[in-house]
Amino acid sequence: MIDDYKEHASLAVAFQAIIVSLSQKSKHLPTLKKDRTALIVRCVRWGYEVLSYGRNMKVILEAPLHDKDCVLGNILAAHYLSSCDPSKVNLYVKSASSKLERSTPYEKAVFETVTYLISEDKDDDLAFEMHIELLKRFPKDLVYLKRAQVLSFQMAKPVPFLNLVQQVLPANQDESYIHGMLAFPLLELGRMEEAAAASRKGYGINKEDALAHHCFCHVLQHKCHFKEAVECTHNWWHVALCYLEGGSPMSKVKEIYDNHIWKELEKEDAIPPEVYLNALGLFLRLDVRDVLDGFKDRLELLAARLTDQFRKAVCLPPSGFTLNILPWICWVLWTSRNALVFEDKRSNPEDIALKGLRLAKDWMEAQGKTSESKIPPKPKESKDRPPDSSENPPPIVCATDAAWNASRKTAGLGWTFSGPSLTATTQGSRIQASVNSPLIAEALAVRTALYMALTLDFTNLKVCSDNSTLIRAITSKSQSKEIIGIVSDIQVISSEFTSISFSFIPRSENSVADGVAKADWQLDILIVWALAKVGETSMAHELLEGLKFRLSKMNKKKQQVMQKAIQLGEAVYEYAKGNYKQALCLLGSDFNAIDYKATKMFGTALLMCAAKEVIRKRIKVREGSPFTWCLLEKSYAMEGDAEALNAGQRAKMLESSYF
Repeated sequence: MIDDYKEHASLAVAFQAIIVSLSQKSKHLPTLKKDRTALIVRCVRWGYEVLSYGRNMKVILEAPLHDKDCVLGNILAAHYLSSCDPSKVNLYVKSASSKLERSTPYEKAVFETVTYLISEDKDDDLAFEMHIELLKRFPKDLVYLKRAQVLSFQMAKPVPFLNLVQQVLPANQDESYIHGMLAFPLLELGRMEEAAAASRKGYGINKEDALAHHCFCHVLQHKCHFKEAVECTHNWWHVALCYLEGGSPMSKVKEIYDNHIWKELEKEDAIPPEVYLNALGLFLRLDVRDVLDGFKDRLELLAARLTDQFRKAVCLPPSGFTLNILPWICWVLWTSRNALVFEDKRSNPEDIALKGLRLAKDWMEAQGKTSESKIPPKPKESKDRPPDSSENPPPIVCATDAAWNASRKTAGLGWTFSGPSLTATTQGSRIQASVNSPLIAEALAVRTALYMALTLDFTNLKVCSDNSTLIRAITSKSQSKEIIGIVSDIQVISSEFTSISFSFIPRSENSVADGVAKADWQLDILIVWALAKVGETSMAHELLEGLKFRLSKMNKKKQQVMQKAIQLGEAVYEYAKGNYKQALCLLGSDFNAIDYKATKMFGTALLMCAAKEVIRKRIKVREGSPFTWCLLEKSYAMEGDAEALNAGQRAKMLESSYF
């Protein structure tokens, strides 16, 4: 089996826990057969993709096809699907659970860790502790060391992860990937020489170790060795960043953006959110340098792409009509105009709209029409087994949710789209005013999601909501008066799809629509800045309100962590509009984006909103960075401090010394 992967010589040891677990012979497991060998290959290949930042992690979905009863294959598939097709997660978890008693100790440990990791309202600290316990028993499992790294990064706790790496290091001294993972927390803690040494060792063992390579480039960049960093890295965003920070001509940054960063979208395996994140992060830095004008057309193009679907997802008021009501509205407008001109009788807009709707309803009833639409029967319950990969074509799963504010009569609407045909889960949210009940809010969430699905050209849809009253109203004649109009709209829109079904799911299975992973906030906050920067302030504000809605759906512990993301979003919104002092006031004097790991990717740029004391501390560590001096200049200028001139002169002097 390992012969299939000779090009990755260290896999046999690096994934020893997986191989031993799946190939061991016991009274419960048959002698190793061809199917089990194929299963091991898929699991090992998946592990390699995880550690090497590969783009073929979906290979794990093939594992259960070779052994549908394998606990490890099913639970790893569930872990993968939790981020791209959450509607199928439960099927794989149940499949794994049904065979858990006959599984190996390693499979049981992974099952326990993964099921908690993908559960609703998990506690990150407890999840990390579970990884520590797993690695005490199976120190060779570098895949779950990688998962622990992601957790520690999201929690902004590099010290516990460093301790964990050092715990398993003796068992993996000569293996790939371990030294890159050692370098990462050292880098975060500012222990640059140790990080450089670990990176060199990892790169010496395996030149394909992307993390070791990345960390070493960061060390060079930190030391202001920008030319060496450019020659070292293969990450084009990182190259552009080094040119920008080192004071290179903007033409070089523009060339890299046009020919590499933006062109990434043309690749078949491109991940658009990552491209947008890189592009917007670069544009924000350019804005801080006051050189964004040369990239304005590119920012506008990106903003147009991001807002195209946003514009189409208009949340219309409920009407309950299946015909075009425009003629009746126009007629009432005409008669109201005549009454004003000839009789001096005035009508308010609400009365005109109601009269038009009443006439349309009278006409519809006179013609014998009803607002009922045919809805396919409820889908049959799936059996407790992994779904058949031969489904053609599989439906897109749409999960919806809503949060209602009784005092303000507003609602936050949220939805996600997932499925094997999508490269990643697509999600959206919006705030709706004048909503009188939580049931209306849930119905509006479904209707808005259907509008969005049409703009995305989805043809087969499975809609899931955790509101059973709403699902009954849509799929049967059991109607609720307060949502009858919205339900009618939903039924009319449904006729536009080739196939559509509506299903109730428990709230515990609707966690993706109910809350959002921290990593997604990076892109959303950058989009808030971009929209406000190009003049789409109303859309930027609506997205910001949507972030607040998502925050309200989290548990209290996560709300405390993510509250800074909202604070940051409000600040970049004001910054993009030119309200620099207000941005500073929103963040306060002690806010330091560099220490906030949920925004680590563009944390340096967001120092634009930090107090000058924070930037001064940064300069003591990196006195040779022109970009940091530019940030200090910007901070002084925002406060009207004359020291801005000196900081600017220092930045220009340094810029001339690198490129």
